[in-house]
Amino acid sequence: MTPSATSRIGPVGARLAGAIGLLAVLSLVLQAFALFQGAPADAPVPVPLLRFFALFSMLAGVSVAIVGIAAALRPDGAGFASHPALRGAAALYSAVIMVAYGLVLQVPWVASGAQLWADLGLNFLLPILYLSWWLWCVPHGGLRILHLVAWIVPPVAMLLFFAPAEFRVPALVIAIGMLLVLIDRTLAEAPGPAR
Repeated sequence: MTPSATSRIGPVGARLAGAIGLLAVLSLVLQAFALFQGAPADAPVPVPLLRFFALFSMLAGVSVAIVGIAAALRPDGAGFASHPALRGAAALYSAVIMVAYGLVLQVPWVASGAQLWADLGLNFLLPILYLSWWLWCVPHGGLRILHLVAWIVPPVAMLLFFAPAEFRVPALVIAIGMLLVLIDRTLAEAPGPAR
């Protein structure tokens, strides 16, 4: 893939992306550890593993990790993970999980240790950091409404294969996705320093 003006980021953006990507990896590892630690002793390995992949937070975290690490390694915009649609998908999934978890899915519970960090990291800290990076460090103008079609596939697939704990996620994906495309187009047309 040839780098384009909508995929290159600067050195500061690359360093921030790398830090965010590593934070995503750490949060994902802690979440996996917490799920395996909390599983019954006689539970087969696939049970906590399936629980891990059934959480929309993991989709958001994995996408942020991939995009963040790729941006740090290839700030010139080369490679699949630098495509505006993938960066937009990570922004969308991050926004969805922050809104869905913060407003709808969060229940009063007392977490501690790895579970507390994983919960706060994946559902609040990473979305805020990634969305901030996406808004201020990523060149804009590459997103299209048609990207929503690709963006909705993972949440719908999750609903088909896993328990629908987050049953309204596809509608939230469409709504927030449309908002992100609008923001991207607006930022691309805004006067100011080149991103």
